[in-house]
Amino acid sequence: MDKIKMAVFGLNQGARIARLFKENDEVELTAVAGFGQQAIDVASEVGAKLYEDYSDLLANETLDGVAIALPNSLHLSATKACCEAGIKNILLEKPIANTPGEGQAIIDCCSEHNATLLIVCNRKRKALLGCRMA
Repeated sequence: MDKIKMAVFGLNQGARIARLFKENDEVELTAVAGFGQQAIDVASEVGAKLYEDYSDLLANETLDGVAIALPNSLHLSATKACCEAGIKNILLEKPIANTPGEGQAIIDCCSEHNATLLIVCNRKRKALLGCRMA
């Protein structure tokens, strides 16, 4: 079975996602986009090619999907870039956008390009909710 080729945009919150992708036998973490020493360290740790600009990543890599863990203000532009590059699977960190209008634009863009959009809520710092001893 072919591995799913993924990339991660943003290596602050996205570092955890990159590590999870690296651990998954069904995923090939092809590339990551970020800048600074943390991005260099994460890319080295997970064995992915590092780009400072996600536009360069999209222009040079063949991907099945992208995880976007950038600041909220960049979600719309990154999603549009992914859709225009033909990416059909987009994982987007919550909150989806800064305004309802931007959120709707993200949804509309994915719909127009027949891309699957998955919104995730990173709860790594929260205790499991609703869990109790039986």
